[in-house]
Amino acid sequence: MGKWFCIVNGQQYGPIDLELLRQWIAQGRVRPGDAVWTEGMAQWAPASSLPQFADIAAAAPRLGPESRRVLPASPGGTGGATPNAELTARARAILKGRWWPAIGFCLLWILLSYLAAIVPFGQLILLGPLTLGGVIYFLTLVRGGSVRVGMLFDGFSRFGESMVAYLLYSLAMLACMVPMFLAMIMMMAGLAIAAGQGSDASVIGAILVFLLVLLILIACIVATWIVSLMFAMTFFLLADNPGMGAIDALKASRAMMQGYKGKLFCLYLRMMGWALLAYLAALPTLGLSLIAAVLFLSPYGATMFALFYEDLKAAPARMTV
Repeated sequence: MGKWFCIVNGQQYGPIDLELLRQWIAQGRVRPGDAVWTEGMAQWAPASSLPQFADIAAAAPRLGPESRRVLPASPGGTGGATPNAELTARARAILKGRWWPAIGFCLLWILLSYLAAIVPFGQLILLGPLTLGGVIYFLTLVRGGSVRVGMLFDGFSRFGESMVAYLLYSLAMLACMVPMFLAMIMMMAGLAIAAGQGSDASVIGAILVFLLVLLILIACIVATWIVSLMFAMTFFLLADNPGMGAIDALKASRAMMQGYKGKLFCLYLRMMGWALLAYLAALPTLGLSLIAAVLFLSPYGATMFALFYEDLKAAPARMTV
């Protein structure tokens, strides 16, 4: 059986076998109108025009907004092997000519998230759907779809799942910080005792308590980062899987990130480096450069993380461009 090639959003994928290409069409990752080719064909032709795919193309998902909120993942992928430097370069290429719409979207996203955070219980109720809406926007962007500002509110179509996912994520993060709060109480008690007694032994004890609290603080920060990285793909998975619940998305994210938390952390470090430079540049400009940098880095970071998910999630296949 011959090998096949396909072109999706201007990108050529292959060679792959017939059955895998049929699966991609069934999943909507290759659309019925996308061009395919195999040895023996005089030219590229739409998948739906060939007898090998006629049955599956007729039943393939329709990609209009009335049927799917997120375009299916593109074919190919490396299973997370693409270097971060290449992901950042792709992000810049995707945003070329689209910076201002993406910046406007992020500005609205940040503003609504801030308002939700100051409303009583708004953070727990609204930030989940807003986060899902932002993920939908940038997933659609990196997949070559048409994006719109209203996608920010598409997350409310999965209000229950996104709210529960954000709540469980927040509780997991909070659980990592509980030992730190207890250690802070212990330190305050130790300092109060040392101040009351004034002896050398009590001072030494207070120093030891302080060092212990410092170690606990470092451990809590590390644990918080691990949990954050572990569940970083949760909202991407919710966006891609309409029938998936919050708990299943968290579990899937944990499984998906096994072996890739360090890679994602390094991607975060790239953003932190730019943010630090922006902070230093903001000092003599009364913060104006920091505001500009935030508006620039927000779509840049969101696009990079969407590409990270896309590269990690997509089924591996040999690809020839």
